[in-house]
Amino acid sequence: MNFDTRGISDGDHTLQVTATSSSGRRSTVDAPFRVSNADSANPLRLVIDSPNSASGGLTGVTDIYGWALDDAGVIQQLNFYIDSVFVTSTLRSLAPFNPALPRYGVSRTDVCAAYPGRASCPNVGWRYSLDTNQYGNGPHTLTVSTTTISGHAATASAVFQVNNDPNTVINGPLRMVFDGPAPEKGPLSGTVSFYGWAIDDQSPIHNAGFAVDGIWIGSGTYGAQRPDVCAAFVDHLNCPNAGWSFALDTAKYANGRHSISVLVFADRGPGTAYLTKTYEFANSSGSPSTKLAIDQPSGGSPLAGTVTASGWALDDSAAIARVSYAIDGMLNAANSFQLGVSYGWIRADVCAVYPNRPRCPNVGWTR
Repeated sequence: MNFDTRGISDGDHTLQVTATSSSGRRSTVDAPFRVSNADSANPLRLVIDSPNSASGGLTGVTDIYGWALDDAGVIQQLNFYIDSVFVTSTLRSLAPFNPALPRYGVSRTDVCAAYPGRASCPNVGWRYSLDTNQYGNGPHTLTVSTTTISGHAATASAVFQVNNDPNTVINGPLRMVFDGPAPEKGPLSGTVSFYGWAIDDQSPIHNAGFAVDGIWIGSGTYGAQRPDVCAAFVDHLNCPNAGWSFALDTAKYANGRHSISVLVFADRGPGTAYLTKTYEFANSSGSPSTKLAIDQPSGGSPLAGTVTASGWALDDSAAIARVSYAIDGMLNAANSFQLGVSYGWIRADVCAVYPNRPRCPNVGWTR
């Protein structure tokens, strides 16, 4: 698998690879890497100043900001994603300024002092008032992307922590609650039901989608009766059928910590609410599992230009059906974060350690 690091901003990034077996088991691994291209090869710079590692937990409406400039072009638009889900975008100018929308064109004389003579200076800053109430407590990833009129592209990502109510998210008239199971009750095993409720003051809710470790697995069920909820929120459009749920076979995933996300959709746009909780899975050690590794990139020296990513994946009892990858939750900030790679390369060294697995020795992935 080759990817061009010149389409990614200089700095720290994460490659995420997911293997899915024909039986539905999944395994996901991450590999950090650093990009450092020469200025002439990477004329577009995109930086997130805040949030950063020193930001601490975010609550309520919080300003996020940074800057972007191109040595040889004008930046027209920035795109914003939270946890790989597109949130919004902005054009260069907004008049009158609306703080609820991202804005590009904020004066940043400090940046232009370091990069003098660039197009658009000094108005190369961006700012966005992010309502963290729309996201569950815990870690989230902000990704910002841009493409200039000259064709240069870049993405930048930052992880931030939300410290609001851990079970409730409110997006305007849309309210969603993640009832259970409670993570503190201990490890999960076998098939587990995750459940909660959602209502919207202005619009019917029509669907609920779910993800494990950031990989979306499809729709669950919305419309279960919740008279307790509707006794508190009288005359809502979805009452009394305001409950959501989905069942997950935890044995399809490796033992250890996993994130479970739910996203509900109302008919009005952008009527969405998103929550994530982290759980411990603990199934029998004798259960079949999917094993996955990233050999390259392996850390160390910064990457530049076009580089190769490779590794291997196998399952104890089923063939690997798909290997997908993401960079900072998406590939070059495209609104698709599960992109396939070539699977089936010979890895006799791996099969010597894990003999008699399906598809051995053709268990390597690359492109």
